[in-house]
Amino acid sequence: MMNPPQRSDGLLSRPRILEPRLGRPAFVDADAGSFPALVVAPNGSLDGAALRSGFRLTSVRDPAVSVIADSASVEPTSGPPEGSPLRRAFGPGRPLLFFEVRMTVRAGDAAEALGGRRCALFDLSHPALEPSPHAVAWIGHRWERLVLAFVPDIHLAETWDFIEADALGLGAASEAPGDGTRDRLARLFSRQAFAASFINPNRRWRDFVREANRRAGRGELDLVVAGGDLVDYQLPSNLGLFEDVTLGNAPGCEPLEVPLLTVPGNHDHRRFPYRPQIYPLSRCGLHDLQRDHFFRRARGERRARLSIRDARAVLAPDGGRHPLAEYLLRIDPRPDDTVTLGRTKFILLDTGRDVFRSLGRVRPGRWGNFARAVFHAWLHPASAGLSDAQAGWLERESAAGASANLILVFHAGLSAGPGIGPEAEPKTRDLGVSPSLRTSLAAGAGVKARVRLEKALSRAGFGRGGLFQNQLSLFRVAATRGLNVLGLSGHFHRPFALRFDKMSAGLRFAGPPDGEDAAAGFEDASYFLGGAALGHIDPHADPGGQPGFTRVEIVGDRITSVGTEAAPPAGRAALRVRTRQSGKQAVTSVIIGVDAPGARSARVPQAADIILLVFTRPRKHVPGGFPLAVEEVGPEGTRPGIPCWIGLRDRKDFFGGSGPAYAVVFRGEAGRDREFRFVPTDRSRREARVVIAVEILDRRVGEWTPAGAIWHPLSVKIGGGSRRPR
Repeated sequence: MMNPPQRSDGLLSRPRILEPRLGRPAFVDADAGSFPALVVAPNGSLDGAALRSGFRLTSVRDPAVSVIADSASVEPTSGPPEGSPLRRAFGPGRPLLFFEVRMTVRAGDAAEALGGRRCALFDLSHPALEPSPHAVAWIGHRWERLVLAFVPDIHLAETWDFIEADALGLGAASEAPGDGTRDRLARLFSRQAFAASFINPNRRWRDFVREANRRAGRGELDLVVAGGDLVDYQLPSNLGLFEDVTLGNAPGCEPLEVPLLTVPGNHDHRRFPYRPQIYPLSRCGLHDLQRDHFFRRARGERRARLSIRDARAVLAPDGGRHPLAEYLLRIDPRPDDTVTLGRTKFILLDTGRDVFRSLGRVRPGRWGNFARAVFHAWLHPASAGLSDAQAGWLERESAAGASANLILVFHAGLSAGPGIGPEAEPKTRDLGVSPSLRTSLAAGAGVKARVRLEKALSRAGFGRGGLFQNQLSLFRVAATRGLNVLGLSGHFHRPFALRFDKMSAGLRFAGPPDGEDAAAGFEDASYFLGGAALGHIDPHADPGGQPGFTRVEIVGDRITSVGTEAAPPAGRAALRVRTRQSGKQAVTSVIIGVDAPGARSARVPQAADIILLVFTRPRKHVPGGFPLAVEEVGPEGTRPGIPCWIGLRDRKDFFGGSGPAYAVVFRGEAGRDREFRFVPTDRSRREARVVIAVEILDRRVGEWTPAGAIWHPLSVKIGGGSRRPR
């Protein structure tokens, strides 16, 4: 997987339907059944006369239901519109024929096709063409109500299934139930602990498709909007995996029966597969110790480092083709587009590839921001953002039409995302856009104004130096009166909401409007929402961001409900960790919450062993050598934990090194927050690293027995440096 994937021309081995596609279906009203299609064929392989009949719509839900479509007109064309990325998707110098076909379907067929549902999804096929799956959505209502699920950061990849299969084949099926240090470590690194901690993005998408179909069957969901990073990297087999799971062609999957709109993310542009040894698997719920232990046992490898070979793979040229070629031909031919449903207009935007692939788009005034962005963009990439042409198109499209609701969908949000620290108050903290910039919202502004805005956002706490061009265009659209403007983005893997005041141009963190307050809230303000990742978690969030999606409900010309929902299935065990410092005494408190399925069940009582693995050097002049005393603070009072040194053999077997480490174990009730204090026993200000793991215990036969283990995916620094999880 190290080399960039070789693109083949297999997608054009025979004529195919380019539009409509899986990620950009045609929406057809039950009483007005007409829609266009774009067909491409290698030169000499297809005659336009063959397209005048033979098109068929087959129901996704019930393949026995099909409708014959009449071809009203077939016109040869020069290809996709000027400026369309499809023009570069086929490679240079390829002789191709294009046909524009307009089809009609009889309104009388709608009743049987819909079967009493609000929407029916259809595959579009023709005997001479490769079929276009999930290409037509037949609507049985007039959009008086629209419920959508915004799903960013799916990150499908074949490698997740391989990692899960490899890890579950390691170790014993059940470890010894003893309380010894080695027994505990064996359970923490067992296959059961890996399965409890690992969040497989592929499994998350399969579960979401089932949940979406159930909601659609109850009339509670009309549309799914995928907010970028559909795949983790642009290997053709990964795009094929997304297609197979979404279409129900993979084992154990069912087809998505809800219309799907997509925008690309920076990972959809990326042809370089980060090796799992480098990739931060904390996004999948694993701690680095688990990851490194797995690679040592499964492949005999230590954690690898980035190399010149990796840099060459990242910066390899595209060979004249569009970087999204496979995505455009298989998923969505229009990364920038508009879709109008009732009184709601969607503007879909491509925020581009990773910033270090976009040197040519960085203007001189932005070099300072670019230099700060590149520093951490290797493992935490920022997207380049909107080009000037996209920004102008966005403003023109937002002013066109008679829609009441405007929903902007893009992958990478403003700047590098909200830098929410433990001391911040994200619900009330004003981000302080400077008054000198507010006049630019209503008037045209050049590069200098955009650069000032980027710097202001960076100073106001928008992250660690990201580069996102043309925020000014987004704010000008957000300041529009008479429109309910909602921006939906992903990329940061955490839910947050920014409120933009239309009068004062003030920008602050705030909860999304919901219920009765939503309609009034959108009259005075616009909102930019960051969505929780469906395929990954955000371990830096406080508490840790779990997989989820954003639900938006629109009734007529009002946005009535916006909120984050947990991704199915619910009930997975999880840890919530936050830290705080108590000043002069350099005492650090760690609050740990254990969310365990059935923790409050009377039928099977559960407890939790909090296991703190502390990595620091001993002090010879300190009794026992332990430089930190760990205490639990609770209603029963304060009791010290008794640390136990971990032997050299165990350190090498489980941690892969010989650095000093000890463990402290506390037993208590599961399902509640518990606080632990780390008090230095000497005057040293050296830093210690603390790794947090939990064993869930069941009491079934009069004694506590291990029922599972889970790790917090990050370490906590104690003393000396930052007190945030890293």
